[in-house]
Amino acid sequence: MTTIDRETNDIRIYLNYLSYEIAKQSGFERAVLAHHDLIQDSFKKKPFFFKSIFNSSRFIILLFILSVYYTSEPSYIEDVKRRCGRIDLISMNSISSFIMTLRVLGLIKVIKSDFDNRKLTYYLTERALLEAKTLINSMAKPLMEIFSGDYCVNSNESLRYFFINYSKIIFTGNFMHLIHPASSTFIMRDSGHMIITSIYVKYIRSKALSFDFELVNVAKECGVSRSHLKRCLNDAEKNGFLTLCTSKRKISITSKFIEMAERYMAIYLSAIYFGFRRKSPPKYVNYNNC
Repeated sequence: MTTIDRETNDIRIYLNYLSYEIAKQSGFERAVLAHHDLIQDSFKKKPFFFKSIFNSSRFIILLFILSVYYTSEPSYIEDVKRRCGRIDLISMNSISSFIMTLRVLGLIKVIKSDFDNRKLTYYLTERALLEAKTLINSMAKPLMEIFSGDYCVNSNESLRYFFINYSKIIFTGNFMHLIHPASSTFIMRDSGHMIITSIYVKYIRSKALSFDFELVNVAKECGVSRSHLKRCLNDAEKNGFLTLCTSKRKISITSKFIEMAERYMAIYLSAIYFGFRRKSPPKYVNYNNC
């Protein structure tokens, strides 16, 4: 077993163990509700941005962009593509297209390298830093429902600290669809994260397996079309997660969905906690040889 394989395994064991512990805590459901409210607030303001990144493959590209940026100097587009290219579900065209989208949105700037003009370096704009803090804090602040302490990224320095730690999850390939394959029915689609949390939060609040579910309203809440949401739910129904009754505007979820969603959110929180696990990480960590 190589050093990287060993670290991949160690981190996955850590995340699995911590996720089970988090799910047991009395504040777990409060944390999920807090995350839902925070991310909904951001989603309403910028639906296109959040709908775009809450697709598993694009979210992974985004995490690589952030992780390479905070662990390599200078940060090369080539390194992002090389690392993403190792993952079967991401094509080079998808990587290039998403990077272009981020450039158009004014989130990253790309320039020729001072050291090698054949390579392109990139840096995050102030807007990107703000969006990254908002996204992380939507999960970090809810951690305070479970753990004592201040879990908040409120400066560029704390953002750098977070990603020096969090990058270890990314560079060892510990992605949600691999740790928790059952969630793939949702997270491989646009706004999959929002769809899971929306249904799970409705369950938490009602404590019933069947509850009101208006497709139009939920689609709007998740920033997707009604047809997109219905296709996702139809696939989920085929996989035994739920039953959709559009005529009665209701949805019935199964224990399989509850177990999937609980585990999904617990792993998500565990990964964020991992990013805060050291107060003073080293100033520079080089993973170029990973």
